[in-house]
Amino acid sequence: MQLKAETSNFSQSRKLFLYILKIFIIWRGTLLLMHLIGLSFSQMNESSSPQAPFWHMFPDNHYLDSFFRFDSAWYNEIIQTGYSYNPEKQSNVAFFPLYPILVKAIASLTSLSVPIAGLLLSNLCLIFALIFVYKISNIYLNKRGSEKVLILMLVFPTSFFYSCFYTESLYLLTTAACFYFFLNKKYFWSGFFGFFASLTRVTGVIIFLAFAIELLWKYLKKKELPRRESLFLLLIPCGLIAYMVFLAWKFNEPLAFIKVQDLWGRDERVFPLITLINYWKNINFIFPKDANNAVRLLNTFFSFSFLGILLFSIVKKPLNISLLIFAFLSFFLPLSTGTTESMMRYMMTIFPIFIILGYWSQKNRYFYGFLLFLFTYFLSILFLWYGNWGWIA
Repeated sequence: MQLKAETSNFSQSRKLFLYILKIFIIWRGTLLLMHLIGLSFSQMNESSSPQAPFWHMFPDNHYLDSFFRFDSAWYNEIIQTGYSYNPEKQSNVAFFPLYPILVKAIASLTSLSVPIAGLLLSNLCLIFALIFVYKISNIYLNKRGSEKVLILMLVFPTSFFYSCFYTESLYLLTTAACFYFFLNKKYFWSGFFGFFASLTRVTGVIIFLAFAIELLWKYLKKKELPRRESLFLLLIPCGLIAYMVFLAWKFNEPLAFIKVQDLWGRDERVFPLITLINYWKNINFIFPKDANNAVRLLNTFFSFSFLGILLFSIVKKPLNISLLIFAFLSFFLPLSTGTTESMMRYMMTIFPIFIILGYWSQKNRYFYGFLLFLFTYFLSILFLWYGNWGWIA
């Protein structure tokens, strides 16, 4: 009987992996082809295209180089020369260390170049991240609904970052795995992946707060005492602490990653809703030929939309309290710095929001069709703009 159950589980896992591999290949192949054709018929955004070698990993290959923009150069610098800190100018201490550590390790073990090793890491992380997101979705949704969650994540307007030289895929993998094991009460593995989440981004530490609140809520409502194994969840903030210890040792400034944020345009501390209102007021609705105005509009529009989804989820409560808290805090934290810049990139890794969208999509196919059209339309535009050195996030 046990052997039969194990065989069945293996068969289901194999089917899930093959399904995810299939949609990944279709998604990635479509993006690659679309990008190749788009770059061939479009022009470089000369006004924002930097000439310094620092920004180019494949200067003689415009197509390949187009997957390495903006933050990619900072991660490459960390890998090549290590961390540096100057409180008077932008410094790479703003970027957390796990991604560059793993890229460097893969490059050393495989003899691949650093940029190619980074692309390999990002794509592999995405495949395994989707497995965990599906398994979490399957707790709340049926099979079709869970599949829709993955598809919506892959066609989201900024989803191309999952396959670029960025941390999005790694962060999604560590956070989704952390939640999956927490929801299944496997606290050691939850703490293990949570440690790496907070070593990938500062927002990874939010997970610990979300778990603590859920455990407290269970105790207050159901008198359910946390198990002793839940102490492993204390590993989650240790990733952030480890990075702070490193910064204190190297630069005598454990909060260097916070102090440099002012130089990245995040120099205010405001109520998140005020940020959204201020940016909405500053959008030029005459729509001049100004890409920055259009990107600002999209960031603000999707931020308002996702805020509405989160507020509605409080009423319907389709998810665990820890997932909702993680979603709210991950959404509000960047907005509290006074800007909507990069919000579409930050939102793409807040997977509980996509589970909520999947919940609605399994009930209404027209809503799902509308999301597919909306997301795919902007994905095709933004990926091309990004490849031509247009600033998005």
